[in-house]
Amino acid sequence: MTGSPILAETLTYAEARVVATLDGDELSIFLADVVGGGRLRHGEPLTLSVAREHMPKEWLAEWAASRERQANEARRRRGLR
Repeated sequence: MTGSPILAETLTYAEARVVATLDGDELSIFLADVVGGGRLRHGEPLTLSVAREHMPKEWLAEWAASRERQANEARRRRGLR
């Protein structure tokens, strides 16, 4: 549909056209219209919990601290803190 490359080893894919972005300190959020997608094969999806299980132990503390900073900033911007 969009002409974007699709990784042959992936379980599924989605094609989308970006309509807006929101830039944060350590991340960017993309708002997009999904225009296509499909399943290429069956298998277990890579979830955040699975990724954490395979993450090097020395990265875990850094990941947790980053996640906490982001959550606190989101709360602050919403006036929840």
